[in-house]
Amino acid sequence: MAKILSIVPYRYMPPQNGGHWGVYFSEKVLSVFNEVYTVGTRDNRNEKMVLPHTYFIMDVGKARYFPLSQWRKLLDVALKTEPDYIFCHHHYQFPVAKKLARRLKIPLYIRSYNIETNRFKSIGKWWWPAMARFEKYAYQQADAVFFITDDDRNYARHHFDLPVEKMITLPFGTDVPGIPGADPGRKAQIAKTYGLNPDIPWLFFMGKLDYEPNETAVDWIVHQLLPVLKKELSAFHILLCGKGLSESLQASIREHAEYQEIQYLGFVPDIQGLISSCQVMLNPVTSGGGVKTKVIESLAWNTSVVSAETGAIGIEKKVCGSKLRTAPDHDVAAFVQELHLALKEEPAHIPQDFYDYYFIQNIAQRVQSFFEKAH
Repeated sequence: MAKILSIVPYRYMPPQNGGHWGVYFSEKVLSVFNEVYTVGTRDNRNEKMVLPHTYFIMDVGKARYFPLSQWRKLLDVALKTEPDYIFCHHHYQFPVAKKLARRLKIPLYIRSYNIETNRFKSIGKWWWPAMARFEKYAYQQADAVFFITDDDRNYARHHFDLPVEKMITLPFGTDVPGIPGADPGRKAQIAKTYGLNPDIPWLFFMGKLDYEPNETAVDWIVHQLLPVLKKELSAFHILLCGKGLSESLQASIREHAEYQEIQYLGFVPDIQGLISSCQVMLNPVTSGGGVKTKVIESLAWNTSVVSAETGAIGIEKKVCGSKLRTAPDHDVAAFVQELHLALKEEPAHIPQDFYDYYFIQNIAQRVQSFFEKAH
């Protein structure tokens, strides 16, 4: 068992979006066989979603990203915990993390949630070339880099000149160990709570809905997908889950939902119950980068996913069977065709290979070799 000092430079507890869940689950993965001390910003709350050792002491605000601004606070925790490894989420805190690793004479590992260069380029940030140079330098200077997908790892190998032996894939995982059993009572309760018909297909989309890629996806669902489904399906519910949906889109939903075909539910306390009660998760996301954690979580609960091709990047499709279907970005006709197939094949189950790859305990076993090497 190793002792790991893990640095998370932003608020993620309790988790509220895919990025937060990605950090939380990676901390859980590292904690399976190791003792992990997580350092984060002061606005985190370790309450319902509990990690064993947390130090929420870092400053809040952009100043925390200034090189070495958090040096003294991190050094104090490091001297107290005496870690064997530094594990830094993203590369933004690389300068202070590298100095800390040198001071303690221990390895520095960086976790890449996605290739930030490509994410910022995809959403039109003019300064993405500077990000590319910094990201490449940080990864080259780290002792190992943990990527969330094999695609990102291969990209880094060819564009950042990283050797194979210092890279490993640590995917976003699930703590669902196998196909969950059906719970008709749970679905009946959700139907009662939201006024839904339990005998027609439930389709859903979830996420932080004021995040531009998710907002664009909702707009596409309302204005492109919904009119076609009204013609091709006799009855259905589309359920939009998450905080932050704009007033204009909420107004569009009310205007287009003649018979409650589409509803905005806002924050759903029993989101796992809703996921497992739906037939299909809709994922028409076409920008933003990174693995869509909502896809992994939906598949883990044995719910089919129909996704735009971009929205499924990074998913190990070979372990998903027919539960994951993709259509070209923005292609309504192809998306609807895949949706028909998903509804027709339901209730086909997700293969066991999915859990072999994505279950947290299995991921932990695969990455543990990086925390057992002499240094």
